[in-house]
Amino acid sequence: MAEEPVLKGVDLSVEEGEMIALLGASGAGKSVLLRTITGLIYPDAGEVLINGKNVHNLRGKELAEVRNSIGMLFQNGALFDSMSVYENLAFPLREKTSLSRGEIEDRVFEHLARVEMQDAAEKYPSELSGGMQKRAALARTLVSSPEVIFFDEPTTGLDPLIGNSILRLIFNLHREYGFTAVIVTHSFQKVFQIVHKVAMVHNGELVAYTTPEEFMDSEIPVVETFVKEALEGPLEAISDGS
Repeated sequence: MAEEPVLKGVDLSVEEGEMIALLGASGAGKSVLLRTITGLIYPDAGEVLINGKNVHNLRGKELAEVRNSIGMLFQNGALFDSMSVYENLAFPLREKTSLSRGEIEDRVFEHLARVEMQDAAEKYPSELSGGMQKRAALARTLVSSPEVIFFDEPTTGLDPLIGNSILRLIFNLHREYGFTAVIVTHSFQKVFQIVHKVAMVHNGELVAYTTPEEFMDSEIPVVETFVKEALEGPLEAISDGS
């Protein structure tokens, strides 16, 4: 039985310091593209370049250096349940740096302050609301000073007001730190207010890569359908069912 390719000739370039939204219906290939970019999945063909280095050709120290330059904010936050908020942030610094105990403490509280979570340092994830968990996870992502951050559905599971506050926080932190960002999302209306460009994947192909304004006015049929369905209802009309 022949295997159906998930991604088909995707050609996507994100400039340093840019923030883009990655859109597409369920099964379109967004998650596979994200995992391929981060080196978790090896492509059958093509290459992924980060700072001019092909991620899938690197080994050992070089691969570790590239991966250390990447941060990921997972959809569910992925905080360690058995660790306090403080320990969640301190963990990557202890594992990957030679910072002293005092330097780690300073950096942890600096980044907790950035997300207004310094008073929750000793709390455990189960004691936090969904929005607070997302803020803590964002602080943990930033504490290692990544150059590139991938946001996987950062507002999923949050009410609109909390979701909007998370997006404003991401925007403000991007303006402060200047990291490159890719935001995978279904809810694009508010995201469009903070990104430079929009990429849309459909049936494994990149069907649009343009500014938010041009995306909303696009005459590409699949994009028009996506916008209409996203604004008015579910996305079954353009989902490939996978």
